Amino acid sequence: MRLSVLHNYRVVEDPTRGPWKVQTTAYYYSLDNDEGTEIIAYHWHPQEQFRLATPHLHLSAGAEVGRDALASAHLPTGRVALEEVLRLAIVDLGAKPNREDWAAVLESTQSAYVQWRTWG
Repeated sequence: MRLSVLHNYRVVEDPTRGPWKVQTTAYYYSLDNDEGTEIIAYHWHPQEQFRLATPHLHLSAGAEVGRDALASAHLPTGRVALEEVLRLAIVDLGAKPNREDWAAVLESTQSAYVQWRTWG
């Protein structure tokens, strides 16, 4: 299994949260099978000239769902943290973690993300 991550951000002044804050401006997370075929992808790209600016999910050919319309569908989601994608890969799709404490690490970093995010 392969993970692809493209995470766009900017650093902005935010005196209520510290002097600075990292603000996500778009994300593209995908899990591909060993042959490089995309299984699942989570996208949020509100600034692009595109018909959908809300967070969404793609189930691609690698998901083997068997319904052609799902390959091009934009299935709505809420905002998705990278930790959630990693957890999905390990727990549900059988990816092998590189460290034994992976669950605690993901919990710690996702908790910080949830605490400081500005939209849900």
